[in-house]
Amino acid sequence: MNRTQIDVLANKWMEKQRKSNVVVLSGRLVVEAGQVSLQLDDGELVELNTNDCIEVLNGERFEPAPLSRILEKTDSAGWSLYAGLCASVIRRSRHPTANELLNTQKELNQMLSDGAKKRIQRAIAERVYAIAREGQDKEPYFQQLHRAVREKWNVESYHQIDQASVLEVINYIGSWRPEEGASMARPWMQELMWVKRNEQGVIIGYSETLPEGVDFIPTVPRNKKKEPSAKGSGSKQK
Repeated sequence: MNRTQIDVLANKWMEKQRKSNVVVLSGRLVVEAGQVSLQLDDGELVELNTNDCIEVLNGERFEPAPLSRILEKTDSAGWSLYAGLCASVIRRSRHPTANELLNTQKELNQMLSDGAKKRIQRAIAERVYAIAREGQDKEPYFQQLHRAVREKWNVESYHQIDQASVLEVINYIGSWRPEEGASMARPWMQELMWVKRNEQGVIIGYSETLPEGVDFIPTVPRNKKKEPSAKGSGSKQK
């Protein structure tokens, strides 16, 4: 019997065994150091116990193979006669208790809904744009406000905030102010001077903050000497 025929036979048997309260696993038996496991097709090893209903493929049908028999039946060298054989295992699924179902429902009720996440996102964006000046980089405000929310509610992300706390979070965001003395520039911006060049590549303007013009580019570190502008270079522009 080839592998394809074995798979077809195993699948037919498994379909008959599938019920709402059972889990059917199939693979090959592995017996080592007094422990019986089932190696699944993806290579995962599942340890078996006496509560598992184990059946081994014998010819064209499956027959019961209790765990004790698998461990007892060995060859002259002490190796299990069942090792490597195709097997299927039925595991009874345990139904959750009433308390477990209640706790699960409570956890689901506490999870932040998609609508609540969007409300928090919108509140953060509105607050940042209300505080930041025109043309000012807003990313540092976003980072500081997100960090403030995480620290106040002791979570790794605002997604972990309880549904019941959404209104409190939004009110907090609406009254939030950035820390006094905290730098509102990105680290890489603090090291650069914003410059503007003409078509010939000559610097014609500088800015310590992010300008509104899109043609300003951060190319000159602040600790470097400024290049002479076209106006003061002494050369005439055509």
